[in-house]
Amino acid sequence: MLSIHPIAFSTAGLLFALWGPAPWLAASQLIALILAFDRPRIKRSLLFALIGFCVGQIHWHQGLEGTDQRRWILTVAKDTVSTSQRVELDHPLGRVVWRYSNRRWCAGTKLQLEGRLEPPVAQSHHGSIAPYRHRFAKGTIGELKRVRGIKIQQLPSPVALALCQVRQGVSDHLMQVLSARSRHLAHALFLGERLPELRDTQQMLNSLGLTHLIAVSGLHVGLVLGVLILGLRLPCLITPQYRLAGWRLRWIVLTGALVISAWCAWPVGGVRLCVWAAVACFAPHRPLQVTGWVSLAILLGVEPRHGADLGFLLSHGISLALIHAVKARPSALTVPLVATLSSAPILALVGLPVAWLGAAVNLALVPVFSLVLVLAGASLCLSAPIPADHGLNLFLDLAGTLSSASPSPFMSPRWSIATALGVFLMTMALIQRRTTAAILCLSTALFTPPKEPGTKVWMLPIGHGDMALVESQGSQVVIDTGPSKYGVLNHLLPRLERAPELMIISHADQDHIGGAQALCLHHQPRRVWSQSSILGCLRADQTQNLHLKSMTISRLSGADDWVRGRNERSLIVSITAHGHRLLFLGDIGMDRELDLAGRFGRATVVKVPHHGSKTSSGLPLIRETQPQIALIGAGPADRFFHPHPAVVDRWRQSGAQVETADRQARCWVVTLGRAGRHCAALAYERQSP
Repeated sequence: MLSIHPIAFSTAGLLFALWGPAPWLAASQLIALILAFDRPRIKRSLLFALIGFCVGQIHWHQGLEGTDQRRWILTVAKDTVSTSQRVELDHPLGRVVWRYSNRRWCAGTKLQLEGRLEPPVAQSHHGSIAPYRHRFAKGTIGELKRVRGIKIQQLPSPVALALCQVRQGVSDHLMQVLSARSRHLAHALFLGERLPELRDTQQMLNSLGLTHLIAVSGLHVGLVLGVLILGLRLPCLITPQYRLAGWRLRWIVLTGALVISAWCAWPVGGVRLCVWAAVACFAPHRPLQVTGWVSLAILLGVEPRHGADLGFLLSHGISLALIHAVKARPSALTVPLVATLSSAPILALVGLPVAWLGAAVNLALVPVFSLVLVLAGASLCLSAPIPADHGLNLFLDLAGTLSSASPSPFMSPRWSIATALGVFLMTMALIQRRTTAAILCLSTALFTPPKEPGTKVWMLPIGHGDMALVESQGSQVVIDTGPSKYGVLNHLLPRLERAPELMIISHADQDHIGGAQALCLHHQPRRVWSQSSILGCLRADQTQNLHLKSMTISRLSGADDWVRGRNERSLIVSITAHGHRLLFLGDIGMDRELDLAGRFGRATVVKVPHHGSKTSSGLPLIRETQPQIALIGAGPADRFFHPHPAVVDRWRQSGAQVETADRQARCWVVTLGRAGRHCAALAYERQSP
């Protein structure tokens, strides 16, 4: 007998492994819950969750392995219909991403090329789930850079090549006959391809809760099948002897659905359709939710990397919620309301906006979208692109009007998956009147790393760039914000308890100032020290010293008029806390170090200047500071080959412990009368393998 509980709980455990906190913390939570419940059925369900968790954890470690290989033999994993798309390539170690190929490729093409692999930077914070992580968590081992020497070793099969060429031909046709505004929306609707140029439209639809309209979903397949069935039923009205019902109609519908999936939704859509058809044939009396859980379990079992895809989770989560809700209380309002409410927990877990107007907007615009989609598809098939262009532009105008009329269309709560799971299990325990289990579940939901006395210095992993956070007695100071907003969203915001007291930007290079606007948008710092104005941030403060609760921040140097170059004009900052000095030296070079000799003084922690390049960190600086800890901001396989081995050796020979925030966060805590040590919070974070 097919039971839903083992499938559901093992799938939940696998997702918990891919998205959850540190492995030992997650496993201890599951084991504690198994021990807390007495009922055998609940114990078995949680045991299946633990098994799924182990499978997902194994896949996590396998999916992030790196390599130093330079010559590659790779197979194209997915068709590309535009030269602006990134190319996904398959390798025995995992998936490889190649941007800016300037060519279109067909799935199954085997290539030989030379390039440097840049490994991903993994999200590791215990209390958040990064939207950035799922890009690389899907088994991707990195991104190819500086690609050259491309040779085609093998073409795909004739059938796959023909389908790819047809898709590319349709893309060329859409580019020629549609306007610049609607052609990218048409690519998403009729080819299932989201081009980079669709980003602005996607953000507008996100604010309204309409993102599912540009993803190939059951709505699109249902509309196409409805038109197909209507076309097949028309002969029945003309010729009564012609009948189309029963098994004939079912096979035609299933074949049509599989053709649509092969065109723009394979393998996820095809597997779901096959599972639903198989369950309908062999177990017709089973409830509908069984088919949803079985298809989800099969897809995750065959390819666990799908579990790290946010769109995949949203699609299946909303589908399962709709099956339960529509069966219990079917109505026109049920579908948009349930879809909005069921997507809210998943979006909140990853820190993405939840559109609270989503239900009303879906109820108003989905019928308009359905009509536009059918008419646009029909007009394009009939070589009449003008009605299709007008229809798509009309829908974009309506969505844009609603988006601009909504002053605050979304909310952005941030949960952790451990908190969500603990609250859910606590609710289940209270329903079953299990007080002890409910208290234990609540403790796991509210669990946070213990507070440590002293001053903590975080160096965050954002690739090539600098981003540091200094915490002491509730006061937080941010030094530089990395190259982009993703580092701020994924690594800095989860660690901020409130708006920081001070944001310091050493200089205006992109790898130091790139995320400043995002930080000011979410948590406006109370003061800003910067040599240039930043859009959306407060005006720069020119004070030389700032006294907080237990910290004193001082400028050691500014941008002297005679100094040339932004790196040499970096703002140098000294932070004194608990009897220790912390030095942040920006990107200065050896010449500037000699100019400022005598001002540095001894320091416990030094942020190594210019990411450890060979043009910085001279012996006079090292001898004057004599640090215990030297922190370097550089990415894995850094594109500028930072840090230089000679620089690392110089700092180590002086007695400093050198740490690079390449793959995971680095944190040191200093207290009065004690040398620096690693923060206890690191033990609660997911570390890269």
